[in-house]
Amino acid sequence: MVAINAAHFEALSSQLDALGAVGPLCFCLFLIIAGMIPVPGFGALVVASGFLFGFPHGFMLVYPSAVVGSVLGFALGRRLPAKLRALM
Repeated sequence: MVAINAAHFEALSSQLDALGAVGPLCFCLFLIIAGMIPVPGFGALVVASGFLFGFPHGFMLVYPSAVVGSVLGFALGRRLPAKLRALM
């Protein structure tokens, strides 16, 4: 298991800064995907948003993204055929 430390957050911060205005949008998209599919480390992404964007901005990015991801995941699960739902 890989430990996440401040160096990882700093590297992610520099990558997002290099993307400019598209960086927060990419982060939100990744959070939506991580909310739809159970991805290990989702909590670390939530904490990372506070580190990367600060408290009010990070919260405004994380909360809607997590809600949209969970709603899409629920809708996808409801529309799966019964055979696939039985496997889960």
